[in-house]
Amino acid sequence: MVILGNAVSLVASLFMVYSGILKKKSQILLCQCIEFILFVITNIILGGIPGAIINFICMIGVILGYNKRLNIVTKTILALLASILIIKFNNMGLLGYLPLIAMVLYLWVIDIKDVFIFKTFLLIVMLLWVTYDFSIKSYVSLLFNVFTIITTIIAMIQLKKTKKRRKVK
Repeated sequence: MVILGNAVSLVASLFMVYSGILKKKSQILLCQCIEFILFVITNIILGGIPGAIINFICMIGVILGYNKRLNIVTKTILALLASILIIKFNNMGLLGYLPLIAMVLYLWVIDIKDVFIFKTFLLIVMLLWVTYDFSIKSYVSLLFNVFTIITTIIAMIQLKKTKKRRKVK
């Protein structure tokens, strides 16, 4: 099952990367929905029910965001729904709460205008997912999340250098 779960995760991760190069919002949305569905399947195969729940709710959040309906009310509803479902169906103890914490944290910082602060929170979210992925043996997801962490750190360093150069001028 580990090999099958990681194979599905690879396809999901490739959709994640592919969505990053698309230009039309409708294509990006479709690509992200396929990605989330595949991550739901990955988590179910690998026994990570909390991750499956959170990926499904994140897909709903992406659709709401695409339709410009992701506001404080819908964020709160999604966070409460996720919390209730995780409390009810968590089969992993404390590790099962990591996807919930990651999702709620991401929901609340997604609108932050300061890119550096947003990327800092993104790093925390990715570290939570890396830990969770390792616990369910989703090594492909873990690897892609590590790549995201590395590229985010590089972007943050470049952002700091750019800000320093602007201050000097």
